[in-house]
Amino acid sequence: MATCPNLHFPRGHVLEFTLPFQKPRYFTGNFLLEAVCGVRSSLLLAAVAISTPVTAGSLTEARVAHKAAVARLREKLLADMNEIIRKEHDRGAGIDYLLKDKKGFEENGVLPLLPKFQPAAREYQIGKRKTDEQLAKAIEVELAKVTGEESRRLRNELAELRPAKSTECTTEDTTKKPSVESQGTLSVFLVNTKWSWHKGGELTFKPNGVVHHTEWSAITTRWEASGRRTVKLTILKGPTAGHTGLTMTLTLDEELSSFAGKDFDGSETGVGHLKK
Repeated sequence: MATCPNLHFPRGHVLEFTLPFQKPRYFTGNFLLEAVCGVRSSLLLAAVAISTPVTAGSLTEARVAHKAAVARLREKLLADMNEIIRKEHDRGAGIDYLLKDKKGFEENGVLPLLPKFQPAAREYQIGKRKTDEQLAKAIEVELAKVTGEESRRLRNELAELRPAKSTECTTEDTTKKPSVESQGTLSVFLVNTKWSWHKGGELTFKPNGVVHHTEWSAITTRWEASGRRTVKLTILKGPTAGHTGLTMTLTLDEELSSFAGKDFDGSETGVGHLKK
C-alpha cells in the first residue's frame, strides 16, 4: 500500500480539495491531508489546494472562497426546501405554490416568500451576510492599495456586498411585507393569509387554490391572482346550478392590508382586512 505525501497549510487559510468520487470539501486552520491509495491497484488522487486568508490577503483567493461558500449555502437552502415539500406532499397537502416559490430561488435567485420556507431562508441570509462580510474585508484591504478606475470598481463591488440596512433581513421586523409587484408574487404572498370578511367570518387563501371561509359551507370557491393587486374568486360548486361560475373580484390596497370589490351578485363587498 502506498501513501501520498502530507500537505500542510498555515492557520487561517482555507483548503479546497476534490476526490474523484466526492464534491469539493473545504477546511480551515492547520490541516494535514494524507491520502491512502487503493488496495489492489494504485488510485490516482488529484488534490487541488487553494490557500485563502479568510480576513485579508489575496482578493482573488477571497473571491474563490466566497463563491464556494455561497454555493454551499444555496445547496443547503434548496435541500431544506425539498425536505419541506416532501413532508407536505406526504401528508397530502398542496405543494404547487411551494414548488413555484422554490423555482423562483432555484432559477432566478429570488428568496422564498412562503411562511414554511422562512426559517430556512433566514438561515441562508444570515450565512450569506457572514461570507459577504469576509469578502468585503478583503476588498477593503485591496482598496488601500489602488486608485482610479480600479478603486471605483472595487467600491461598487463593496456596495453590493453591504446593502443599505433597510433592505437587510431582520429577525425583529416580523410584520414587514415582501415585495409584491406582479401577479405571480401576489399569488405567493396570499397563500395562507387570513382576512376578516365584511359580512362576518374569516377568509383564507389556501395553497391548493381554494378559498376557505368560516361561513361558506355551501359553496366551493377557487381563487387566483388576476393582477398585481387583484384577486378573482370563482364559485366551482354552489347550492344551486345558478351559483356555479359566478365570480367576484377583490382589489387590494398598496399596503396589502385590506381589500374591497364586487360581490358575487355584483354589489359592493365592503372592506376586508388582513388579520395579524
